[in-house]
Amino acid sequence: MQLGSPLVDKDFITAKDAYCVNWETLDPESGILKNEVSICSSVNVNDCLLRNMDVGIRTTICIADLEFQEGVKYETRIRSTNIVGLASELSSDGFVVDSTPPVMGEVTHVENPPLEESSQFTSSGISVEWNGFLDKESGVRTYHLCIGTQPGGCNVLNFTDVGNSSSYSYHDLQLVQGEMYFVSIKAKNRAGLVSDVKSSTGVAVDTTGTFVNDL
Repeated sequence: MQLGSPLVDKDFITAKDAYCVNWETLDPESGILKNEVSICSSVNVNDCLLRNMDVGIRTTICIADLEFQEGVKYETRIRSTNIVGLASELSSDGFVVDSTPPVMGEVTHVENPPLEESSQFTSSGISVEWNGFLDKESGVRTYHLCIGTQPGGCNVLNFTDVGNSSSYSYHDLQLVQGEMYFVSIKAKNRAGLVSDVKSSTGVAVDTTGTFVNDL
């Protein structure tokens, strides 16, 4: 018998209420008698949510109401038996359930020291750093940043993927004198879920510099 799957394997799933699995099994000599499906913890193969469920000769099933635990890695085992009673078993490489987006952190302007409690000044560039974004089930995969003139707005620059860094700098921006700009950030985890948007406290543009009058 040969077992395998033509579908793209998923390392993370986001739905806890339903799980679908597809596989291929082949025995050209005697044919397949039955397939049995088990879903178990990859750490403890005896800790199973589903054990040896006979699905006949089907090769696709969807199962509801399995009590998946967030962050636990599970593997699916398919045991196929042919007409003469010979069996073969194949296990997936495992998947983790993550149904929650990342937890938001904080975004801070770092280009210049703050001149006021909640604002800073710049002339052409904006630099920020962030921390506290967390996803304990699958981890943060990438961050997306944008710039706007209101918190959460992206009317200056739309969201850009900046990878998995913890800081980013914009240079040579066409900034308007006296305008306040905000950097907004959202995080995407490895399951593809995206956090809410978190904005900085804002940075004001001052391109005039400081002048000293002669006495």
